[in-house]
Amino acid sequence: DSISAQHYYQKAIAQDSLIVDAAEPPADVYFEERNWEAAAPLLEAILRNADSRRSPAWRHRRFLQFAQVTDRLGRAGIALRAYRQAYELNPNDVATLTGFAAILVDAEDWDLALKILSILIEKNGRTLDSKALVTALFLRGVCLEAMGDIPRSMVAFEQVVSQDPRHRDSLRTLTEYFDEQKNWPKYVQYAPALIEAETEPLVRFRRFSRLGEVWANELNRPDLAMQAYRGAIDIQPDSLAVMRRLLDLYTKERKFPLAVKVLERLLTFEESPKRQA
Repeated sequence: DSISAQHYYQKAIAQDSLIVDAAEPPADVYFEERNWEAAAPLLEAILRNADSRRSPAWRHRRFLQFAQVTDRLGRAGIALRAYRQAYELNPNDVATLTGFAAILVDAEDWDLALKILSILIEKNGRTLDSKALVTALFLRGVCLEAMGDIPRSMVAFEQVVSQDPRHRDSLRTLTEYFDEQKNWPKYVQYAPALIEAETEPLVRFRRFSRLGEVWANELNRPDLAMQAYRGAIDIQPDSLAVMRRLLDLYTKERKFPLAVKVLERLLTFEESPKRQA
């Protein structure tokens, strides 16, 4: 049975760790079971002792497995070398390109990571599943941004959002960049989606508040500013600053019943009796 077979192979390895044929079956079992700790030394022994007669396809498979296992174990240096070997043996394999690109980004090898990501996206983009494509596009944006090519990085992040409209990291980068650049049409294009993607109430409150400021002060859209400020108030009903902005907008737009309601709430929160008078 399976348990007995694994025991037999473990015993064989203990007696002679150089027997590749004995190491392969349990290595595959451990790999399939995601038992990385057990798989790693067996794969290392297989690669160390494999002879030159092994085919490139066989060697690629084993180097890729070893790269994936050591990557999951946090042994980044070893994983990087194994991915490089796998890539040299098969530069078109999607799993190799995906893992190699990610670990290169972690190592901040931006030039090579960008090259690998370009191959992955341009040659395999149509066959990648949605999640893999989004990850590749996002990492390309990260590389370009790190290399100082900000315009192209923003294009990459916009491509991410076109595939995944709630991709929070891309939305954050785009929104903050366009805010800094005072590109208000682009800012308001992405800010609402970012608010929806955020999970922390305080962060969502601040982003609603900023969106209201932009609609009111930069784009002269008091209707949309009021909508954003109301979103902020829903999160923090005691925010005097936002209530005052709403009061100002309601007054200017002659929405007096709403202005009165906000004024009553302000008076409730006001601590000074003199200011109430």
